[in-house]
Amino acid sequence: MQTIKGKRLELLHNTHPENLTELLLSLRDVERGFLVSEIIHDPLLLPDIQKAIERIAQARSLKERVMIFGDYDVDGISSTAALFLFLRDELGLDVSYRLPHRVHDGYGIKSYHMDEIAKPGTKLVVTVDCGTKDAVPIEHARALGMDVIVTDHHSCPEILPQCVAVVNPQRSDSLYPFRGLSGSGVVWKYIHALSDFFFPEKTQTILQKYVDIVSLGTVADCMPMIDENRTIVRRGILQSQQSHHPFFQTFVNTLRRPILTEEDI
Repeated sequence: MQTIKGKRLELLHNTHPENLTELLLSLRDVERGFLVSEIIHDPLLLPDIQKAIERIAQARSLKERVMIFGDYDVDGISSTAALFLFLRDELGLDVSYRLPHRVHDGYGIKSYHMDEIAKPGTKLVVTVDCGTKDAVPIEHARALGMDVIVTDHHSCPEILPQCVAVVNPQRSDSLYPFRGLSGSGVVWKYIHALSDFFFPEKTQTILQKYVDIVSLGTVADCMPMIDENRTIVRRGILQSQQSHHPFFQTFVNTLRRPILTEEDI
């Protein structure tokens, strides 16, 4: 027989259980509904999310310049892309982004990044996939007259940075029921909360619009395929077939077949 990826397999025998799927699930102590269940938690359970919403609303009202600071890996780039497109296309913000260089900058924010970001008149910095442990550069940003919102999924220090908000499900005081989100997953929940605030009637459409980008970061960061991550990746695979994002259009054309699993991503 031939697999969907073109590999040839030789069967040792032609008999197999009639209910093979049920057998495999039972061996893993998993119910069948797990394969198709949708889990989407309330974004307002994330710590500091209300403060993060209100600060974006203020930036929109005052027409402030916003800068997204991301990370150089796939999760960081996916996080940056999803939030940038949402803030620009849905909220109409004056927004740009800055990604660090893996070799020259390393991981996380540096004080000199904040010096660069402040020059064009930036008033608000939003970190994605980083920032939780960057207290010193965040304090430097405050001294330069900029507010900072941290969105992140990495482990938290005992003392958090002094800023507008630290949106991170790993916080010890977090009420969010799932701690296994990627950086892009946290951004997706931030988009969820902002959509509910500004145009709740469009929330589901907007979540679907950006979930293909978010699924990239979720898979590339090797997050567990359970709970909300499974919903993100399942939706992302479906959305990739009709994505309006140029990357996915090119990717699917190059692949010359639909994206079928997380391994394709």
